[in-house]
Amino acid sequence: MAYAIYAPQNVERLEAAFKEEIARALKDGFTEDEVQAAKSGWLQSRQVSRAQDNELAGRLSGYLFLNRTLAWDADFEKRVLALTPAEIVAALRRRLDPAKITIVKAGDFAKTKAAPTK
Repeated sequence: MAYAIYAPQNVERLEAAFKEEIARALKDGFTEDEVQAAKSGWLQSRQVSRAQDNELAGRLSGYLFLNRTLAWDADFEKRVLALTPAEIVAALRRRLDPAKITIVKAGDFAKTKAAPTK
């Protein structure tokens, strides 16, 4: 999922930029630095989530239903952190079809030249 806050008059430029980024990621992949930064941010967000009582309680409750423990989290995080840029782009190429992406737009488009058709 991706989202952006934008001025309605920029809707076409934003959509084009989004599609360009998807195409670039599929073509070129990601650098080691980009992957390491993304992994670091992702891991930190998971750690912060577990440090919040309501988040932790919700996770533990969900894990009871799924028959998981926090050891599952530790294993999952180890597997994600071990991924290489090549493995990530290979998975992206297998799973992401730009033709199947749904773009939802909301806003006051009456003030723009032409309201979006999607």
